[in-house]
Formats: sequence, C-alpha cells, structure tokens
Amino acid sequence: PPIGSTGHSARVVVVDDASPPTTAPAIAADVAAHPGAILVRRTVNGGPGAARQSGLAAARTPLVAFVDAGVAPEPGWLAPLLAHFADPEVVAVAPRVRSRPGTGTLLDRYERRRSPLDLGDAEARVAPRARVAYVPTAALLARRAAVEAVGGFDPALRTGEDVDLVWRLVEAGAVLRYEPAVTAWHGPRQDWAAWARQRFGYGRAAGPLDRRHPGQLPPLSVSGWSVLAWGLAAAGRPGLAAGVAGGTTALLGRKLSPVLAEPWPEALRLGGLGHLHAGRWVASALTRAWWPLALVAALSSRRARRAVVAAAVVPPLLEWRPGDGMAPAAYVAARLADDVAYGAGVWRGCWAARRLGPLVPDLRSWPGRSLGPWSWHGGLRRRRASSAPARAGNR
Repeated sequence: PPIGSTGHSARVVVVDDASPPTTAPAIAADVAAHPGAILVRRTVNGGPGAARQSGLAAARTPLVAFVDAGVAPEPGWLAPLLAHFADPEVVAVAPRVRSRPGTGTLLDRYERRRSPLDLGDAEARVAPRARVAYVPTAALLARRAAVEAVGGFDPALRTGEDVDLVWRLVEAGAVLRYEPAVTAWHGPRQDWAAWARQRFGYGRAAGPLDRRHPGQLPPLSVSGWSVLAWGLAAAGRPGLAAGVAGGTTALLGRKLSPVLAEPWPEALRLGGLGHLHAGRWVASALTRAWWPLALVAALSSRRARRAVVAAAVVPPLLEWRPGDGMAPAAYVAARLADDVAYGAGVWRGCWAARRLGPLVPDLRSWPGRSLGPWSWHGGLRRRRASSAPARAGNR
C-alpha cells in the first residue's frame, strides 16, 4: 500500500535489501515522494531476517510494525492491533495473513484455500504446541524493546526466522496474540515452480529451528495408543485395533471417575474423537514429513501401499469444500504436492543441521509417562479438573 496509508502518525522506514540496480531507483523515488519516510539500503542481500533487523535498528518508536514487501494490510489495520497493547504483558500482535485473490488459476484457488500464512479465523494466544504455534512476521506489530531484548531476528535464518523470534519471545515470558479480525493480504506465487520452492524452503527451516528450539517441531504429536490402534488397523488387524481403542477409552473413563459425575459418556466422546483426529494426523505425517519412508514401504508391500494411498487421498477429501472452486481430484493432487515439497525440505534441513527432531514423533500418554498438569488422549487436550476438552492439540 502507499507509504503512510495507515492513518496513524508514524515514522516509515523502508529497507531495500540490496535490490537489483534496475529496481533500486524506483524504490528510492517512491520513498522520496513521501515526507518523513527514510530509506535504508543494504549493500548485501541478507534475507528477511537481516532486512527486518536493519529496519528495527532505524526505528525509534516504542512500537514497530513489520510489513513485508508485497503485503497489503487492510485500511485501519493498526487500531485493532494497538488495542491489545493495553495489556502490558502483550509484546506482539499479528493479523490474519490471507492470499490475495488473483487470476483464478488452480494455484491461486489453492493458495486462498490453504496458504501456509493463513492461521484461521479464531483469535488465540500464540505459543509452541498450541493451536496457533507461531505467527508469520509478514505483518506484525511489536514492542521494540521486547524484540531487541531477545536479540531480534536471527540473520542466519533465511526461512523460519519469524518462528524463531516468536518462540524466543514466548520463552522469555512474553505474551503474543493472533488477531484474525484484521487482515493483511499477500500475493501468491506466480507459478508452481516458485510455489514448490517456497514450500521446500519452509520445510528446510525445520532442522535449524530444532537446533534452536529442541523438541518443538515433531511431525506428529498424539497419543501412542492412537498410533498403535491405527497401526494395527493398517496391518490388517482391525479386531486388535478396536481392542486397543476400546481399552484406552475404558481406562480414560476410570481416570475421569474422580472428577466427573458421569465419566463414561465423556470418555466415549473424548476417546472416539481423539482416535479419529489422531488418524488424520498420522496420515498427514505419512504424506508430509515421512513420505520418503512411506514411499519405500508402499513399493515393497501391497498392504502398506493401500495404507499410504488412503493417507494421501482421504484427509484431503475430508478437507475439500465445493466452494473452493476446485475439483476434488485437483485439490487432492495440489495438497499432495504441497506435502511432498514441504517434506523434502524437512529432510534437507534435518540433514544440513544434523537434527532428527522434526522427523521423530512425540507419542504421549504411554504408561508411566508423566504429563504434569495436562492430560492427553488421542491428541485431545484437557485440564484434569475440567469436564470438557480445551481444544484439539495437534500442531
């Protein structure tokens, strides 16, 4: 959007991250046309993190709004975000980032349906392993002192620098909020090759992020009992699978007995929903982070092949909506390509960082494992003293 279009009195800093000589003059002219705006030109391209650090160094106001090139916040976007800062513990607020409608191609429609920057329409507190585990800093309003206190963006990260900053702020005790009532629009990639490179880059950040934040990026975080039940079903042992699911549900009912007057209906609801949700998450892990292993298994076993095909087809079909403007087969194909590109990046990043964390599942609720104040069953999280689940707990 035009510089200074926020409607608030603010100093505008434009960072030119060593753009090509053909575009640098146009950027300088645009900045010069807006009184009060300053241009910071970097001589070496450092990527988003380094560019934002240069802008942060030039900022003088207590609050700083980071807005990437190509991102257009809606008019009046700052006021609803500023309201959150009445709480002194809040250090950053992010709007919803949605893909801007384009030419109506399949890629454009898929991006509007499943952009990795779009975190949904429900407001949330941001924290690792929560429903909203991070927010992209394509558009972010933050307290400058808090960002500087944790060292700002890590210039060594070309991707994942926003996740890293958000998690370091949370680790420092800060509160971050996601405010989907405000929308910022970003442009989708122009072709499938650029789109695949973007997804690969996002996946590649997993290894370096795991080095900085160990254990926060498992490909799957559900009850081990649910994984066992689905594994038995895939192995052609539906009776044993039903026995495991039924047995864990019965055990859950016993655990709920001290805190609920009627524990068994709640146990059946939690157990059934938990195992069903876990099945979708297991399928997602198979086609996303674990697809190289799933491919090898599918080539060597007919039964494994059927399970992998089901994992690749059923969850996308459950997600598909007629209003998406895509045929079911087209959506399934795009979703599978999305998973493969991202998963390839995960393996590349893990190899480069010599980390296995993003490939190792976190199987909770095995016998003897302490869960502290939280109880997990089949991926659904609840307080022990509560009579209802808080919300689905998978990343």
